[in-house]
This record gives sequence, C-alpha cells and structure tokens, in this order.
Amino acid sequence: MKEDPLFVPPLELCQKNSREWTLKEARQYKDWLLASLDERVSFLLKFLNVPKTKNQDVEDFLSSAGKKAAQYLLLKEFSECVTEKKKLTDKGYALAADMGLLVAKILLEKSRDKIRWRVLRRPKREISYNLPVLEGFELNPLEPVGGSIAEAYGILRGQDDSNVWREIYVYWLDQIPPD
Repeated sequence: MKEDPLFVPPLELCQKNSREWTLKEARQYKDWLLASLDERVSFLLKFLNVPKTKNQDVEDFLSSAGKKAAQYLLLKEFSECVTEKKKLTDKGYALAADMGLLVAKILLEKSRDKIRWRVLRRPKREISYNLPVLEGFELNPLEPVGGSIAEAYGILRGQDDSNVWREIYVYWLDQIPPD
C-alpha cells in the first residue's frame, strides 16, 4: 500500500508559527487544507480499510475508523517514546489530522449548509487563531485538526479510547442549530 501522506502545508507556511501568519497566509493554509481534504479523507479510509457505505450508521462507522486509527497510533511508526512520554511521529500526526478532517467532512455533510469553514481571526488569544475552523455551531467554532491531534495524544497517554472521534462527532452534531 502507498505510504500515508504526511500532513505538510506549503513550505512557506511551515517556516513560521501559525500565530504569526498574515491574513493572506492564514487564507492560503485554509485553501490548501480544503483543496486536500477529500483526497486525504479518501486515502485515510483506504488506509484504515473502513469503506463508508451509503446507509451505514455514522456513529458505527466512526467507531470502526477510530478503533483502527487508535491501533495504528500505538505502533512505533506512528508514535515514539521521548523522555518517558509518547509523542506522535510525522505519520501519527498526519493520521490524527486526517481523522479530524474525516469528522469535519461528515459534520459538513450532516449540517445542511449550516456550518462552514473560515479562518479564526479573533480573539488573538484563542488557541486556533489564524487556523481554519468550522463555524455556525450554537456555541464555539470547531478546529477539527488540532482537536483531533489533542485527542490522539489522549489515546497515547491512555486517557482517551478509540471512540473519541465518534464522541467528537456526536457532541458537535448536537451543536448544529435546528431547522
């Protein structure tokens, strides 16, 4: 099977912290992310060997994908011990990011155009500042990539289990305003 594509934005954006990006650079990252989203999710599903069928329950599907993703995250190819703490490798980071994109894609499909992508520009103290978020929820916006990576670290620490992506989906689905 082809190698898992690493999560590498355009080079000029990698050379500085996202908090230091200009609005133009933040939009460039969002455009890159959205342009690669479908391909990354498609590859993820093939890699995990969890095809999505038309009438399949979304929660069951995300549980299956999460179980396989969590198993991979625990392998040395996807995480390593650094000073007694586990850390994601580049492949682990990409896998976790792609799981976040999978959840985002499903939420967008279920939202009936009530949620959309935007670059978070305020407040500057927000952890997701300058990053693409999904907005339109009743409470806060969702930054699916960073949130998924944080949950992957929870799996490595033994604080979360493989159902975390299903739980993310259920929580955020409930935050979509009703018709």
